[in-house]
Amino acid sequence: METNVNDKPKFFYMGRDVPKADSFIRGAYIALICISVVEFYSASSSVIRNGAIFSPVISHVFSLLLGVLVMYVTSRIHYSYFRLLIPVFALLSMVAVIYSSFFGETINGAHRTFSLGFINVQPPEFVKLSAALITALILSNSQLPDRPGVTNKGLAIAAGAILVFGALLFSEGLTNTILMMTISLSVMICSGVGVKKFFIVMLVYAIVGACGVVYKISHRDDKSQPEEYVIAQVDKAAENKGGGLSNRSGEWLFRIFDFFRGDSVPLYEQDITSKNAQKMYSHLAQAHGGVVGVMPGNARENTRLPLVSSDFIYALIIEDFGLIGGLIVLFLYIFIFVRAGDLSRRCNATFPKLLLLACGVMIVFQALFHMSIVTGAFPVSGQPLPLISRGGTSILATSVAFGVMLSVTRFADFGGRKKKRKAKQAAEEANLNLDNVDNIDDEPVTDEYIKSQLD
Repeated sequence: METNVNDKPKFFYMGRDVPKADSFIRGAYIALICISVVEFYSASSSVIRNGAIFSPVISHVFSLLLGVLVMYVTSRIHYSYFRLLIPVFALLSMVAVIYSSFFGETINGAHRTFSLGFINVQPPEFVKLSAALITALILSNSQLPDRPGVTNKGLAIAAGAILVFGALLFSEGLTNTILMMTISLSVMICSGVGVKKFFIVMLVYAIVGACGVVYKISHRDDKSQPEEYVIAQVDKAAENKGGGLSNRSGEWLFRIFDFFRGDSVPLYEQDITSKNAQKMYSHLAQAHGGVVGVMPGNARENTRLPLVSSDFIYALIIEDFGLIGGLIVLFLYIFIFVRAGDLSRRCNATFPKLLLLACGVMIVFQALFHMSIVTGAFPVSGQPLPLISRGGTSILATSVAFGVMLSVTRFADFGGRKKKRKAKQAAEEANLNLDNVDNIDDEPVTDEYIKSQLD
């Protein structure tokens, strides 16, 4: 059935007679899935339980297939309906975070997951996507009528929404909060926010975040101790998942303090302890991979590196495929960002443009955070590598983001594409040859004009 560009867009499109989605973004999605299968199989020995050798791999493949289905369905929804779906999605994400904080399973001192039977839900992954999408929605509805830019009211609402999301995620993970604020700031830049307004929002984020950290640290169990108490608890926090400090602030302090204090002893001469196991085995895996890697199945650290299938899978990628493989994966994510930026530049409407950028920024920034943590550029924290790391919720959230981008590339108007489709449709109705309908300029699309283009 041919899509009539003059009709009101349908909610969902089936069949092949609809505009094609961008093949480059779709190809990047498929490439990441292939890498995910290979690398999880390489890391699966660390998650085998009770002799079930293939059970973890089958479970991961099921999560990927479910993600593909979610991506396909999302890409077939006309992007204009996301104006209605985004607030609902954001509200459900907030409810999920609140629910998990009271009834969720405790992991590393925080309530992070709850089970739906077939999948364990990690609400922070959906909240990060919600923050990106809601920022794009608010800023697209707050454009200045007479010049490029965003109204003060719209900017304040967008920043306030991010602070609410940040408050919900703060006790679940400091890195997630920082990442979410970074994503929102990037979308604000792309929406036309002025330099002054941008720095004001960034300053507000910094002040509120600093106050939150100070509040967490100050509300420790024992207030009678001097200030040295906080530093003394750093090592205890690493061993006891928080020590005498509540809300994981002790663990945050240890990771930040350990990252910035440095050490005169080279890493290869340091002993591996429970405090630095993730960092040390991650560096050992990367060193073992060298330039070209040892190939999947020959990795040495996949059984010793904690969380190798999720938070540190990039270290295994480098061990398997070396520096070359690590750079290929890095460039693949950067390509997604560049492609989304190029398409958004050519998009004629603000809302689809910001949707593309928001989803692209979320995927790429999360990947960069993961890689920076694994390679030692950032303090150790838990951040999955989008679509590659183990974790059904992360895969679903990333698949939704890809589906939104593909929906925009399928239905949005890029540099007069809609006018070209209209001309081809009119030519079809007139039984004219379509091969020469190439560039349609700004002239009215009349029958005489179409015939002149075809002659």
